[in-house]
Amino acid sequence: MQTFPKKINLLHNLSKGFFSYNFPFLFSNQLPERVLIALTYQCNSRCIMCNIWKMKPKNELTFDEWEFMVSDPLFSNIKALDITGGESTLTADFSKKIELFLQKMPKIQTMTIVSNGFSTKLIIKRVKEVLKLLEPRGITLNVSISVDGTAKMHESIRRIPRAFEKVKNTIFELKKLNLTHPNLSISVGSLIMHQNIDYVDKITSWLEKNDIKYGLQIVGYHDTYVRNLDTEESTDFNRSDKPKLIKLLAKLSKPTSWRDVRAYYWRDLLAMYRDGKRRTTPCPFLHDQLAIDSLGNVYNCFSSPAIGNIRDGKTPSELYLSEKNQLERKRMWSTACVKCNSGCSASEATAKDFKSYFYFRLTGKPYYGLKNLLK
Repeated sequence: MQTFPKKINLLHNLSKGFFSYNFPFLFSNQLPERVLIALTYQCNSRCIMCNIWKMKPKNELTFDEWEFMVSDPLFSNIKALDITGGESTLTADFSKKIELFLQKMPKIQTMTIVSNGFSTKLIIKRVKEVLKLLEPRGITLNVSISVDGTAKMHESIRRIPRAFEKVKNTIFELKKLNLTHPNLSISVGSLIMHQNIDYVDKITSWLEKNDIKYGLQIVGYHDTYVRNLDTEESTDFNRSDKPKLIKLLAKLSKPTSWRDVRAYYWRDLLAMYRDGKRRTTPCPFLHDQLAIDSLGNVYNCFSSPAIGNIRDGKTPSELYLSEKNQLERKRMWSTACVKCNSGCSASEATAKDFKSYFYFRLTGKPYYGLKNLLK
């Protein structure tokens, strides 16, 4: 249960978010409040829908370069820190880098670590190290483990022997750790694609049976970050999959309560996949989020090309807040965002925007703007 101060803080953030999302001209060049960090491109998986594991980087940022990156004032207002990879727990000096981020981003309230869950002992070691840093600061930690199927299905997608047994062991060890660390939570992320569209109920049933929170994401294709355009033919939904996908989206788009703001995202995807409509779900990366990686790149989001690289002589602020990039961010809603199916922070963005969700609860339809209503 939330304490009264936390509820007040939540209301403050939502009210501020409402104005920044709906009246952006009042918040020009506002500093980001959430950052997604690809801490390393090292990866011990061989996923069929991702090519990060093929990168094997040899020139990732040194600790001093990371310190230069996050010492920039651009990160001074960060409240939520998301750590991903590759497999982030494989990086050298993991806890030392996390401590650096905490020092340079003093407003952090929540942190998430995304992991494939294969190296149980290493992951538990890393999580314990991070908890020692977070608990004195009152920061909550969520560890999100990727699970795309049970038994052989997960193994066939990740192409790692005993993949499901390994992630299952990691999840249950994390749940044990949670008993003595209440600021720790565990969740699962499942990516839905051609290979497992028939197994969604089996995945979710197992997660619900074991009292594990989870989120679903539909597979997407990008020429940046995951660099997986060449996997589309083998992993995207075919003609016979489409009715199953539409049925799933229709089911997920029925809100269970007024708090179920993610239902809007699913209803939006239903219109995109069934009716060929554009995305209307608010994008947090157009308002108060950004991404950076272990090669020194700064991104508006990982689904778009890098803005620039700190190794080329410019600071993150100079790259992100430049007039050129601000114009690009304004254009993105009409370009990169149109067919984007990413659910990254979609719930938080929809809650802040609010009007789209309110319209959806009244009509059952996505909100396509005031002009569309007046037609």
